[in-house]
Formats: sequence, C-alpha cells, structure tokens
Amino acid sequence: MAQQVVYTVLDQCRRCYHCVRECPVKAIKVEEGQAWVIEELCISCGTCVRNCQLRAKTYLNVVPECEKELGASRHSVAMLAPSFVASFTEVQPGQVVAALKRLGFDQVVEVAYGAELTALAYEQFINEVMNNGAGANQNGHTQRPPFLSSACPAIVNLAQIHYPQLLEHLVPIVSPMVALARFLRWRADRSEEPQPFVVFVGPCVAKKSEVDDPNLRGDVDLVLTFAELRQMCEEKDIDIEALQPAEFDPPHPSVARIFPLSGGLLRSTGERTDLINPDFEVVEGKNDVVELFDSLTNGESVDTSLVDILLCEGCIAGPVIDSDLPYIKRREQVVNYTRSTVGSSELRRGSPPESCFPLEHLRRTFEPQAQHLAVPSEEEIRSILQRVGKSEPEDELNCGACGYGTCRDKAVAVHRGLAEAEMCLPYMLEKMQETVKQLEESYEELHEMYHELQETQKELVQAEKMSSLGQIAAGVAHEINNPLSGILLHVDQVERNDDQHVQTIRKEAARCKDIVQNLLNFARQSRLRKQPVGWNSYVQQVVEQYRGQMSKQVEVELDLHASADRQIQLDPEQMKRVLTNLLDNAVDAVDESGRVTVATHYNQYTKEVSVVVQDDGEGISEENQQRLFTPFFTTKEPGKGTGLGLPMAHGIVKMHRGDIEIDSEVGAGTEVKVTLPRDTEGAAAIVGAGEPRKEGSSDVIS
Repeated sequence: MAQQVVYTVLDQCRRCYHCVRECPVKAIKVEEGQAWVIEELCISCGTCVRNCQLRAKTYLNVVPECEKELGASRHSVAMLAPSFVASFTEVQPGQVVAALKRLGFDQVVEVAYGAELTALAYEQFINEVMNNGAGANQNGHTQRPPFLSSACPAIVNLAQIHYPQLLEHLVPIVSPMVALARFLRWRADRSEEPQPFVVFVGPCVAKKSEVDDPNLRGDVDLVLTFAELRQMCEEKDIDIEALQPAEFDPPHPSVARIFPLSGGLLRSTGERTDLINPDFEVVEGKNDVVELFDSLTNGESVDTSLVDILLCEGCIAGPVIDSDLPYIKRREQVVNYTRSTVGSSELRRGSPPESCFPLEHLRRTFEPQAQHLAVPSEEEIRSILQRVGKSEPEDELNCGACGYGTCRDKAVAVHRGLAEAEMCLPYMLEKMQETVKQLEESYEELHEMYHELQETQKELVQAEKMSSLGQIAAGVAHEINNPLSGILLHVDQVERNDDQHVQTIRKEAARCKDIVQNLLNFARQSRLRKQPVGWNSYVQQVVEQYRGQMSKQVEVELDLHASADRQIQLDPEQMKRVLTNLLDNAVDAVDESGRVTVATHYNQYTKEVSVVVQDDGEGISEENQQRLFTPFFTTKEPGKGTGLGLPMAHGIVKMHRGDIEIDSEVGAGTEVKVTLPRDTEGAAAIVGAGEPRKEGSSDVIS
C-alpha cells in the first residue's frame, strides 16, 4: 500500500490556516486547531510544504529506503532533472553528477532526454488527431482539443481526483521522468541485462505520488528531492564542492534541457512546434490552472489546440527547488547551462533518439479517482452561516482569513467536516469583544463584592483585636505579677534601711513602668499624625539621638544613599519608636566588638523609600522567626524584653501602608528592612537634609 506523500507534523501546526489558503484543492481538514492533509483529496503538489512557515507540513522521505537499495548489488541509475542547476548553484553541474556516483549510483543520466522523447510522442499524437480529426485514448474516450499536457503529475492528480470529466483532454503521454525510465528499461531488455534500480532526483513532491500511479507502477522505483540528495551527502560526509566533476552517462539530450522553464514542453519540440502553431498556450501557477479547469468544466470554449500546463511556474519554481535565488536568476542558470552544453546550431532542434525505440511505449491511461463529497443544500449552508453570526448576505465579509475564498465556501467545508465554524476570524473577534464586555461587567460586580468584603474584613479585624486584647491582658497580668511579687517580698525589708532591697524594689518598679509604657504605645499605634519629613535627615536624626543615649559600646554606622533623599509623609513620633526598637534589638544582639549598620534606599520603580538595620550578631532560628511579631514573645533573657517591641513596630509600619521584613541566619546576623510608600501629597519631590524643628511634642524634620 502506497504511503501518504504529504502530511502534517503532529503538534507543530497552529491556527494560521495558511495551508488552507494556499492549497489549490482545499485538501485540508481542520480539527481542534490542527490542519490535517486529506490523502484522498491531496494532489501532492507540495504547495502547503513550501508555504508553511512552521514546517508543520512535510513530505515522504525515502532516503533510508534508497540507501538500503544502493547497498545491494543491483545496478542503479539516477535520473537527474534538468532544474538541478537552479538548485545546486554553488557547485558545477559535474560535481552533482560526481556526488551521485559517490553515493553508489552506477549511472547518472539526464531526464532532459526523456523530455525529448516526450516531445516526439506529443508530435506523433497530435499528427494522428489532426490527420484523423479525432482520436481515441486507451480508455476508449474520444480525444479532442483543447489538449492538456500531462507532463506534470500534480496536473494529472488534479484531473483524476477533482476534474475527472476533463480526463479526455489530457494527452495520453507519460512525463519525461517516466519516458526516460521506460527507455532505460527497454534498452536493458534489448541488451538482455537485468532491470536497473531507477531513482528520479528533482524538485517535485508530486513525482513521489506518480511512481505509485497504478498505470505507471514499476517504471520508476523511488523519487528523491534535491533536499533529500543533500541529506544523503551530509550523512555520508560528501563535500560536493570538493569533488572532481564527472560526466553524465548516455543517452545525452540536446535542447530539451530547457524543459524546466515556462512552456518547456513546447520549447523542447524545436521546429516541430510549427505543426501546432499558433494554436498553443502556456498556463502555469495554481490559480490560473484551477481557473482554466473550471472554465472547461463549465463548458466554456478555449480557442487553442494544446495547453502546456504546469501547476508550478515551471519546474524551477518547484515546491522543494531548494534554492534561495530569485526566479529570474534560476531561469538564467538553466538557460546558461543549456547554451553551454548544446552548440548554437543545435538549439533549434534536439538530437533524435534511437530510431528503433517505439514511441507507443510512452502512451498511458488515466483513471478517475473522484471523491464523492457531500453537497449541502441552501438551507444547510444558511444554517452553518448563522452559527457564526452571518444571518444576512451583507454579513458575509469573504475576508479569506479562514483560508477559503468566500464564507459560503467555508460553510460547504464545514458541512463536509473539513473545517470548523470557529475558523471565522471576524466571528471570533466579535465573540472576544463580547467576552471582554462580560469580563468588565464581572469586574464591576467583583469590585462591589470587594468593598463588601473589606467591610467584613474590618469587622473580623476588630473581632481579632478583641481576642488579642484578651491575650494581652493575660500576658500583662503574668508579666506584672512577677515584678510585683518581688516588690512585695522586699517591702518588709525597707523598714530595716537595707539599701540593697530598696534598689531591687526600684528596679522591679521601673520594669513595671516599662511594660505599662509599651502597652500604652501599642494601644496608641492606631492613631497617626502624619507630617512631611525628609527621609535621610529623619533617619540620621533618630540614629544620632540613639547614639547619644547608648549604654553599650557598639559601633552604629550610618549609610545614607543620595537617591533616598526624598520627602515623605509619616508620623515622626511613632516611626521613631519603630527605628529605636530595631536599634535596641540590633545592639542587644551583638557583643562589644560587633557592628550595627543603618542604611537608607530608594526604589525608583515602586517609588518607595526604605531603611535597613543590620547586625552581625548570632541570628535567629527559623522556628523563632515565625513568632517574632507575636505579642509577648521574646528571645531575650528574662527581665530584658517584654515581647511588645516588634509587634508594635509591625503595627505602626502597616498603619503607614508599609512593610517590614526580617531576614536572619543563625551565626550570620539579622537584617530588618522597613519599606514605606512615598506619600508626597503636599510635599516636594526631593529635599536636602534640613534642621529639626519642634511642632507640639513631635520631632519633625524639614
């Protein structure tokens, strides 16, 4: 069973529909966004392969099979298409011949000789028709003008699959590839030699389907593209440019080397075209070919006897020509090669083949392979169109974005199961706009729900505060009870004038005072009195005041970044408590030789200022880091901390819409970063370090 020639590479296809747009017969089925090649409808022209930018379309690669055959002892022949000079432009023609022989081919011959045989067969056929008025092909059908050349396998596939009623117009002559293969096999039979392994090398994908045509099977064994030839050379480490040029093996062609150009078949006949002049035309390119076939199918008359017809614009524009040269440069390559190999006196007429070769061997038949596709009714078409919002004729934009020429064409394809309704771009854009509108409405609803949730959150926060107050009360009772017990224990000793006991009472009473003061500070953090302050100068003043009150000999460094010299809105007194608390913790964490660093920063992207307090102390364990903001939790020794400092700092920073982060590693120290937004309402963007001024009871930096 023949393998599919052109197919889709799984998961590489995207929703561009470019292959649908370019395919001359729409042999593509779109399913779940993947565009699959339908083997029964495909004419193997390779147009989708050439136009797919994602390389999701490819063709059957026969390199492994060819290499296996070349490894056997069977005599092998490579038939090289004349367009090879338009593909292998970087090397000499003889070097390509040498590469093929290095790969293992015993002979390398030019397909152009087959074109000369084909031209003679066309002349013979047309003479018969002209002399007899009409002729019958091997199918028994009457042949009548206009005659369509059958050298292009994609054209033959097009007629057999999609225009079977035009088969009577196809000239029943094989292509130059098959003509040369039959000649080689005829010559082997005459010489009583074994039949060779015959491989065609060219720029055409459709040739791969031609070898599997039931009426041609056995003529050519394999078809390689120029790209596959390069692949074989790379796998065998053959550097074509480094090879010594070799000569083609006989039979040698003449002017038929011009065959790959526009009208190449007629050019190959030389003077013999006078037999049908001026009644011949050249039609090339998929759009013009389909237009011609449609015209003939509709019964429109064509005032010509023979149409030289190719789906590509000549074989030098084949789908896998494997050349980056412009079309005109490729044409020049073929013309120059022909001129260099054929004397000027011979350009008008090619050398005749062996006289005993029967041209009847080049006749062939055609078999209709039409697929019976469903034809939807007008009602079914209208129903499909309405599914994509096309209720009226004016809704049919015929934009072609789906790959089909008209909306009705796409509706027919949907009915046949070849397309999806969602392929319509205008329809999908409208659906997207509707979705966006729905999302906007949903957003407004969510926004309202968000406000409701905020109110609910406030109630929950208040409830949580009440719960926290209960914990605080229990903690206060526990913490105050211990120093008070100490006071009561020593009260009796006061009367004895024992100074040591009086000092203890004073110390414990001071501790009670600190606890109460921290509780008051913690309670007052819900009220902010914001004022504009210069961030650098504010931090500098707090640090300098702290240095003056330190009892421990620890170095406190100050690093004020110039970019942080910004004016922000904050509560100076409350933020001072935050910084003082962070400094207390840092100083307590280091020994006399330790160091504490205070640095300011500014983030130009988030427009936030920050201060980082860093120490090189022992650090905090991960377990304890999770509890640092819990009221009354402390890692300090009993009697040295209340556990309210960081919770208080956290609350004040959050009230300023800021953030506080702690990064600590045991043995490496701790870093605390306080980030505040630049609330610059009523304040200048950048200020210099100013002097402190008094406003009420707060320290304000201008």
